[in-house]
Parts: sequence; C-alpha cells; structure tokens
Amino acid sequence: MTEQTENTAANAEDVEKNTEDINQENAAETAENEAPAQEEAQDVTKDPEALTIVIQDLNKKLKEADLRTAAEVDNMRKRKDKEIDDAKKYAISKFAGDLLPVIDALEKALSTINPEDEAFKNIHEGINLTLKSMMATITKYGMEQLDPVDQPFDPNTQHAVQMIDAPEGKKPNTVLHVIQKGYNLNGRNIRPAMVIVAKPEPLDEKV
Repeated sequence: MTEQTENTAANAEDVEKNTEDINQENAAETAENEAPAQEEAQDVTKDPEALTIVIQDLNKKLKEADLRTAAEVDNMRKRKDKEIDDAKKYAISKFAGDLLPVIDALEKALSTINPEDEAFKNIHEGINLTLKSMMATITKYGMEQLDPVDQPFDPNTQHAVQMIDAPEGKKPNTVLHVIQKGYNLNGRNIRPAMVIVAKPEPLDEKV
C-alpha cells in the first residue's frame, strides 16, 4: 500500500470518527432539552391544580380567539352591507348628473318668460308642469335641490364664486345669491351650489 493510500484511509477514518462524535453530541443536547419539557409535562399531569390552571388558560385563549374571529366576521359583513347599500343608493349618480342641465334649462326658460303675457302664458304653464313633474320624480329617488339663499355658507355643498361686503340687513358669511342650484343624492353632494357670499367678519372685530 502506498503512502498516499494510507493517508487517504487515515483521513476517512478521522472524518467518520468526527461525524460520530458530532452525532453523539447533538443527541445528548437534544435529550437535555427534551428532559425539562417532559418533566414539566409530567409535573403538570401529577398536579391537578396546575393542570386546572393550564386548562383555564387554554380556554381563555380559545375564547379570545373566538371573539376576535367573530368581530372580524361582523366587521366584514358590515363593510359588505355598506358597499351593497351604497351601490343601491348611488347607482343612478351619473344619470342624475346628466339630468341637471335639463332642469337648469327648464328653470332658466321659466325665468325668462313672462307668465302674464298671453302669447307665452300656455308655454310658461307647460314648462312649469314639466319641471314640477321632473322634480317630483327625482325627489322620489332621493335627490334634493339646494337653494341656500340667506343660509350660512357651507363649503361642503356650496362653491363661492364671489365674496362681497355684506349689504345692510344681511349677516356676514351668508349666501346672498344663488347662481346655480346644487343637488344632493341620498345625502351625498353630486353638485355644489354656485353662490355669492357675504364676506365674514374680520378677525379683529370678532375679538
């Protein structure tokens, strides 16, 4: 046998021996880690009071988990119900928005026709009846017209195109004139009213 062959065999024996030593050490460490857990489990089973505490703790955790799950399911159901409700309420939003210019045109026509003029009296009545019928229909489906003259300015439903000094007898920060009426659909604003507003009081006067 050559010297190289002898060295290779010796190295193989060393590797095998080291592998066995490592395996033995790992087995010993695992046994040491498992021993306390087994002893603890045995201690709990031998002690009825300790076992009762463990069971109560588990029951408490299970109950808390059930409550969390129930709350999550309930919140999910509420969100889904709201989404469905909103879809029903606002399904006609685009259609309602497309109707508004028609209503504006009818109202403008009424304001320009003199109902006392016999030549246009019937036309005025016909437009007025059409407008009333249309307003009754949109109200039925949750639309509300906003005509906020003399009301406090509300930036959520009104768009101020101009602010002027409050005339005599008018309160500051109130709507003086409505250029274009606004509309809500089931409580949601789909078009703000375009208004002229009285300027609010200066801060130094409020103090």
